[in-house]
Amino acid sequence: AAGDVFSFVTPKNSRLLIAHNTVVAYSATVFDLACKPANSCGSTLFNFANNIFLGYHLKGAEPPGLLYMDDRSIKVTASHNIEYGNRPGGGSSCRDGNICSDPRLVNQPPQQGWANPTFLDNFNFRPTSDSPARSGRA
Repeated sequence: AAGDVFSFVTPKNSRLLIAHNTVVAYSATVFDLACKPANSCGSTLFNFANNIFLGYHLKGAEPPGLLYMDDRSIKVTASHNIEYGNRPGGGSSCRDGNICSDPRLVNQPPQQGWANPTFLDNFNFRPTSDSPARSGRA
């Protein structure tokens, strides 16, 4: 499962909003962000808000990196997201209302190296009653 889940290439002076999603991934990278022309992203807003990002890994692989920024001028804002099981770095943080803890979803598989992706077959992506997604904080 190498590669990206989502890859966005934007022109300068653009806006990209990723909001109100639950993303479960075991690929190498979840979001690959780039812009054209190169080094012009300083004017482009990449905004992630009110999402759940849950990462898993297969045996012998690393957990996914949440963000890969293909251009040093990329600026990312993130607020009220829940991040868990992703590799650190690339903009993931536990500030600005973000929560870095287990989202506690229905039938959520445990964090471990899995032999194949069938562990996701009976996974229900709704939050449990004690999920931080229900607390109004994320």
